[in-house]
Amino acid sequence: MLINVTVVAKDHVERVRKAIPATMPLLPYLALKVSEETGEAIQAFNRWYFALRTKGTLAELGEELADTVICAYSLAEEAGLDLNMYIDEKDRILRRRE
Repeated sequence: MLINVTVVAKDHVERVRKAIPATMPLLPYLALKVSEETGEAIQAFNRWYFALRTKGTLAELGEELADTVICAYSLAEEAGLDLNMYIDEKDRILRRRE
């Protein structure tokens, strides 16, 4: 199943906008969420791959990576960036390096 992450991100931004105080700037909040979710994804990877302290699952890693991608797309959406365009451009650059 193909998911349109841009649509998911737009919905996420609207839910976040309603959840945070009106005085809190949205863009910095979203940037911090990208950082937070990235950290959680790394922790989930470590639990799954290295079995540190407790054994994690691949599904937990997938959930955290999904959170990270949604937050990154949400930040891009709110900043006015077409992240799909940048990903496409980066993919072309990487393919030329091969």
